[in-house]
This record gives sequence, C-alpha cells and structure tokens, in this order.
Amino acid sequence: ARGATSETPQRSDSSLSEALASSNFVRLTAVSFGIFAPCLWMLGLVKSVGDASGISGASLAEAVLLANAAGRLAIGFTYDRFRHVPSSKALFGDLAGIGSGFFLLSLYCMRPSSVGGHFLLWTGCLLQGFLYGGAAALVSTFVKDSFLAGTHGSILGLHQLCVAIGNMVFSRTFGPETVRNVASFEGSFSAASGLAAVSIMFMLSDSVSLRPKGV
Repeated sequence: ARGATSETPQRSDSSLSEALASSNFVRLTAVSFGIFAPCLWMLGLVKSVGDASGISGASLAEAVLLANAAGRLAIGFTYDRFRHVPSSKALFGDLAGIGSGFFLLSLYCMRPSSVGGHFLLWTGCLLQGFLYGGAAALVSTFVKDSFLAGTHGSILGLHQLCVAIGNMVFSRTFGPETVRNVASFEGSFSAASGLAAVSIMFMLSDSVSLRPKGV
C-alpha cells in the first residue's frame, strides 16, 4: 500500500538486554560519562570561566552556545554528505576533537598569562562547544547503525540519563569549590582531558562487552 514502510520496528526484552550487554553500548556509556558529562558541565560554567579569565564571560558563553548550535547543523549536514564513513569513526573523530579542546583549556589554566593565553581559551571553548553540538547528530546515527530498531529510544534515553548522572558526579568530584581565578579550573579541565582519553580508548577497543564469554 502507498505510504507503507518496509521497516517495522521489532523489540523484545531479549533484544534490549543483548543491546545493553554489547560492546557498542559499553562504548556509548563510556563516552556518556567520560566526555559528554564534562561537556554539559562546561556549558553551565563557561561564563564563570570567562569572567575568571578577565574577559567578558557573557560574550564567551554566547559564542560557545552559538558554536554549539552551529555544530549541530554543520556536522549533521556534512555527515549526510559522507554517509559512507562509518558512524563509529565519525563519532570517534568528533570526540577526539572535544578531548583536544579540553586539553587546550587545561594548558591555558596552567599558564593563563602566557603569550596567546586568551587564544587558547577561545579556541578550546569554541572547539569543545562546536564539536559537542555536532556529537548530538553523530550519536543518534551511531545508535541507529549499531542497535536494533526497536531499542533506539531506550538506548538514547539511557545515554542521556548517563550524561545527566555523569554531569552531577563530575561537578561534585572535579568542579572547583570556589573560583578565585582561572587557575581554579585547572583540575577540572585536566580531569576532563584524562576522562576523554580513557573514553576514546574504549571507542577504539573491540573487546569490551558485558556479555559472558561464549554467549
């Protein structure tokens, strides 16, 4: 019949349990906690980072939010034109860029008065914001490519839950108790860089799985 679709979502408890035990879900969970959670924390504090650096925090926050919105459109549109590239590889490249942004910010916090200091600040913030926005499109595609159709909503919902929990844990564990100057954020950005590196290692691994051996 006209208008009928060939794809009928099928879901069972077994298919969802298999998805949750798969290596792809372990990878997604790792990046949810290790990369997306610090990114969400960063969006909430970017104004404070700017103010602590001696620049207009409001201007920096506005620029990062605009970069985030632009990343969603630009990376989503671009990936549609290069759909032959596996979504896992596209997501890996995006996440590596986010990790690089956090690394630049940690360098800036170590020596904020060095030559080019504010350049590192703006570059790190805008890079992180832009790629975090683009990751939203890539994660959706990665879920579509990696899991059965009937589990997509559950997987994306769990991903967002992990990001929310990770944001709270990251803020409590690595967030500065008081902000005297930009050096107060050095530990936070260094932790974000380290977590990003570990999460990217999970993305590269083919052996991580919660499934018992032999199953």
